[in-house]
Amino acid sequence: MAHTTVVSSPGKVLVSGGYLVLDREYSGTVVSTSSRFYTVIQEDASRGANNIRVRSPQFSSATWEYFISMTQSTVKVEEAPTNIPMDAFSVAYGDGRLLAHNLAQYIHCYAQGKVGSGFDVAAAVFGSHIYTRFNPAVLNGLMNEEAASPNISLISFEIADAGLFSMQLNSKPLYLTLSPSNKAWDYTIKPFKLPPLTRLMLADVDAGSDTPTLVGKVLKWRTENPEKALALWTDIDRLNTRLAETLAALSGLYEKDASSYITALKYIASLQPIQWLANPYQPEEEKPTIAKFYDAHMISRTIRIRMKEMGELSGVPIEPAEQTKLLNSCVSLAGVIGGGVPGAGGYDAIWLLVCDPIDSSPDIPPVQRVEQAWSEYTELDVSPLSAKESFAHGVCVESVDAVIGLAAVTTLPS
Repeated sequence: MAHTTVVSSPGKVLVSGGYLVLDREYSGTVVSTSSRFYTVIQEDASRGANNIRVRSPQFSSATWEYFISMTQSTVKVEEAPTNIPMDAFSVAYGDGRLLAHNLAQYIHCYAQGKVGSGFDVAAAVFGSHIYTRFNPAVLNGLMNEEAASPNISLISFEIADAGLFSMQLNSKPLYLTLSPSNKAWDYTIKPFKLPPLTRLMLADVDAGSDTPTLVGKVLKWRTENPEKALALWTDIDRLNTRLAETLAALSGLYEKDASSYITALKYIASLQPIQWLANPYQPEEEKPTIAKFYDAHMISRTIRIRMKEMGELSGVPIEPAEQTKLLNSCVSLAGVIGGGVPGAGGYDAIWLLVCDPIDSSPDIPPVQRVEQAWSEYTELDVSPLSAKESFAHGVCVESVDAVIGLAAVTTLPS
């Protein structure tokens, strides 16, 4: 029976740090989601020992062929010019999660022809976290015009010590650059999770936006207005940090006194945020939890205001008026903690963080309240997504039989 390896990685939502995450001076909070991408690697004797075939069944006629030739010290992989399938190697090869991350970052940048922030690749590998990017200089020499040329069709894997391998592209050793021991990979990953009994809700909105165009305009404005941009980015970063710290503090309150936390959360789940602090008879043990949730509500609101200001200054619809109206209607609902437009913003999507109590009775659960509001909204096309926060900690090995429908689309033809 042919050996099969299945690896999956999560989707992601950058809930804070849009644009700022491109600069090493700032960080972004990224939440991994339950929607996952699956890579299935199977032995296929019918293809021959020196042939690799890559299929992407979600696309039409998406198949690529690789041919391997070997000497005592070198493995050469040749293919018709294309960058896409190399993502398969980012998970299938390597000596651990760190090498998988570094290789995936390089392949992602190589395919795009530029070095981005890398938060999306980091989320795929590590899961939810607070991310500070790596210095783009780590890829100097691998992202030059010649290396990025689509005409390159030869990649060499050099066998190295300890059973590892290095790779060469145009005689440039990749393993020295991509190795986890290379201190030039100076990104930071800080653990993060949403507070207990809260739910991340996502929705696609309207027709989407061209993220590279938005980013280009914002960075151009920043270059032309350095003092104003520095002041604004510093303020937004301060708010982003406070939001992450506030959400972390809520997890701490749960660990300290779960009973009071659960009772307090059920209480605010039935009220609009403006009412959360209004009860003078609130039990003392519940007040810290309610106050922290209200802080999170106000901080996320202020982040939206400042991000919208940056959009107006740069001429970029980071939070367009249509999105502002939709979000305002959502975050005013009972039990909704906060929300925003993820990443670079625009018309792509919205995210909400809502209370998700164990038992909402006799009131309607906040999740249901939001779903109803979205279904009745007519000014934009709001398409709810089933994804929520993932607790799988990034990339992981799976069983093909455990994933519904996976075997049907990846079974090799007889």
